[in-house]
Order: sequence, then structure tokens, then C-alpha cells
Amino acid sequence: MHVNRSMPVRSALLLMAAAAVLAGCGEPPDPATRLATTAPAPPTDATPSGATADPSAAPTIAVPTGRVTATFSALPNPCTWVSESEVSGYVGTPARLTGEAEAEGGRNCSFGYPAEAPTAVLTVTVWKGRQYYTPDANPAGFQAVPGIGDAAHAGQYFIFRKGDLVLRVAITGSDPDRPNREKRIAQLIATRLP
Repeated sequence: MHVNRSMPVRSALLLMAAAAVLAGCGEPPDPATRLATTAPAPPTDATPSGATADPSAAPTIAVPTGRVTATFSALPNPCTWVSESEVSGYVGTPARLTGEAEAEGGRNCSFGYPAEAPTAVLTVTVWKGRQYYTPDANPAGFQAVPGIGDAAHAGQYFIFRKGDLVLRVAITGSDPDRPNREKRIAQLIATRLP
């Protein structure tokens, strides 16, 4: 009778390989999936998912980067509401479109200026849903601004709502006239919303 002595070695190797695979099953292999599984726990009160209790803070939603979600695709493109030439006119120097992206559960469009070597960036972000902006809360550091959309506030950025759309106009970087420019661009965009 012939005994195959390599069989126990092969079995042991297969068992070790299976154990190694099973030990790694705690984390998904895809980094985007891993990010989604480490998102903060859903709110425990009546606040809708993705909303913030403090309306002066930007909405915070853990969204995997590098992927276009159904929410992103369903949102209007803010790049269609203001052009490079219009931004250039409002900021007084050539500006260039630097891109659009998914951010904080919304969709944004950014312009850098001056175009040759940007020192400031204008970003227009849109969300759909009133939970992203609760103007009645009167957020600290923000002042109500009448006449733009259904409700508006200005502070560290300009935010307004028209219907179910919430828009934030924010300039980051070096721009001493930031508050006035954010407001004027918000006024322009508000006239173009349905």
C-alpha cells in the first residue's frame, strides 16, 4: 500500500491559508467601503440623517471619496449657475474653474483666482433638503440677510435656501472683500434657481 506523506502538509497549509483569510474578514477590502462603515452613528433624536444641530456649521456626512453617488448625480450642477467670466467680474481679476466635486453630501463647484496663481477659492455648494439649513435657529456669528432666496444668513460664509435647495457660497484664502463678494454671487445665483 502507498501512503501519500504530502497530504498532511497540504492540508495544514490549506488550513493556515483559510485561517488567514478568515482573520482578515473584519474589514472590507475596499477603502471606500471601509470609510462608509466607519461613518458616525446615525442621530438619536428627530434630526434627519446628515443634518447638523448647529446650522452655522457645514453639513457633515461621511461620503466615500472618488465615487459618484446617486445623491451627487441627482443634485443640480452649481457650475451652471455662475461662469468663469462672471466670477472674474465679481472678484475683479481673472478666475478659472478648478472643478466640481462631491463634498459633505452635496455637490460643489470651485473657482480659483487670480487665475495664474490662485490665492483665493470661491466654492458654491448645493444640497437638497431643508435639514441642511435651519434659518430660524439664528446661528451665532451669522446675520440674517433679507431678499435672497427664501432665507439667507451671512457670517463665515454665505448660506441661503430657495425651495428645497440650500446653497453655500464660500471664499477661502486671501480676499479682503470676501463678505461682499459672497453676497453678490449668492444674489446672482438666487435669480437663476427654479
